[in-house]
Amino acid sequence: MNPDGIAVIVEETLFDGQTTNRYLFREVINFFENIDYPFFSFPVWGGSKQSVQTRLFHHIPTNHLERVEFLSAHGNPSDAAKYARRVLVIDPSVAELEALLKLAISDLTPDQVLTFLRYGKAIIPPFPAWHCCYQNFMEVHRPEHDLQSEYALLEIMPQQI
Repeated sequence: MNPDGIAVIVEETLFDGQTTNRYLFREVINFFENIDYPFFSFPVWGGSKQSVQTRLFHHIPTNHLERVEFLSAHGNPSDAAKYARRVLVIDPSVAELEALLKLAISDLTPDQVLTFLRYGKAIIPPFPAWHCCYQNFMEVHRPEHDLQSEYALLEIMPQQI
């Protein structure tokens, strides 16, 4: 089970002392057959056997950026961007906020970016990185939009962010 689709399960195969890995993510449910060691290490003597052995384990990164790098290396950039968006929706105050924001909007259309940034802009208490990203986006993609009027309505002036 992988309810949010962002956990990475590794299926490791050992044969003749050599290992190969298959990385599984995106799916809510995975089905496995013939797993010798589900969520256990290979036994010490495992590498000396001539038969194929398999095990599963959960790849646990130390932080969100490490997970993003892992997904980029073993999946595709949209997997990493989707993960970044999920993290920011769940916890918009993460330490890696600025880096995750840049990645989160990297594969979206301008209208999708605007929707996502407006979501973050509405969070209370406000997070300056969300507002800066939103303001920069608006200045480039919607220069006719009056940011001062918008922020005056929110009783938050851009200079205070």
